[in-house]
Amino acid sequence: MPLTTRQRSIHNKNGTKRSASIGKGKRPRKSSEGEYLVTNAPSDLRSISYPGGAVALALLIIARLISAYWGHIADCDETYNYWEPLHYLVYGSGLQTWEYSPIYAIRSYASLWLFAIPAKILSLFMTPVSVFYSLRAILAVLTACAELMFYKAVCHEFGVHVGRVWLCFTLPAAGCFASSAAMLPSAWSSALVSAALACWWRRRYVAAVAFTAATTLLSWPFTALLGIPIAIDIILIKRQYIDFVKWSVLSLIAILFPIVIVDSWYYGRLVIAPWNIVAYNIFTEHGPDLYGVEPWTYYFVNGFLNFNIVWVLSLSCPLLLVSCHAISSRSTSRAPFCCPYWLSLAPLVLWLMVFMLQPHKEER
Repeated sequence: MPLTTRQRSIHNKNGTKRSASIGKGKRPRKSSEGEYLVTNAPSDLRSISYPGGAVALALLIIARLISAYWGHIADCDETYNYWEPLHYLVYGSGLQTWEYSPIYAIRSYASLWLFAIPAKILSLFMTPVSVFYSLRAILAVLTACAELMFYKAVCHEFGVHVGRVWLCFTLPAAGCFASSAAMLPSAWSSALVSAALACWWRRRYVAAVAFTAATTLLSWPFTALLGIPIAIDIILIKRQYIDFVKWSVLSLIAILFPIVIVDSWYYGRLVIAPWNIVAYNIFTEHGPDLYGVEPWTYYFVNGFLNFNIVWVLSLSCPLLLVSCHAISSRSTSRAPFCCPYWLSLAPLVLWLMVFMLQPHKEER
């Protein structure tokens, strides 16, 4: 089936397929993975101005560092469930919430040590306030790097038109500003999921599985849901069953084993913190709705506050895709080496379906 003008092509070294848009005597640009990145549309890469990797990274770092310096802490969980225990790991003192009680043990010390190690080093020659801002700056830079991976993957998978629009919408987004420097699992997962999706769209399946395991075990276990489309692609479409099992088991051992060792040492008993938080929120009667819940409109209002018109467009995306396919099936067709649009959009649909059906605990 012929490609549309917005589609991109990846061709292997053997050169069995070459795009007709490459002029005679012109060699396609070769990527670090040994693949040729070419385009079906003459107007795509060669004549359209769009930010390159260095420019995009600079813009993202500036925007995220602004958040690190001027953004305030809006969530009490960030203060008492992450900064306080982190202060305890670095300086030996800090308040303890019930989540860190050995009775419940639903928070992991292992993920905090990833920040406590640089914080301890910085504390040797910095004041606690300077260490605080330095850690927020580190979070901001890491988030910007993950967003750069996502930006380049969007350009690669959907074209530079979409990538350029994504960058313009992401830089000033209130939701990205609030989460980029936050010491919260949901903020960490935002960056890790971005990296996982980026690796998936670039066909780097090992890294995609590893980032999905990292966000599930080190950060927020519920984000494992977003790994389902990646698994569908690897298992059902690419049919790499053995490789998927191997990558998943290796990632599980490499990440979960140290977590269990660290948390069990701190809690004084065998603890699997990622499982404990899932069990508490789903399989108990006193889960997230213990102190009341928000109305069903919470996610609609919150999404609009954080992303404005982008939120409206994202909700209409599945309907627009179906309409385009009904009008002209060629407009939604993709090359065999690209993910179908429905699969690429599946993480958004799965996340919205599950969380909009679940009550959100009342914000206090």
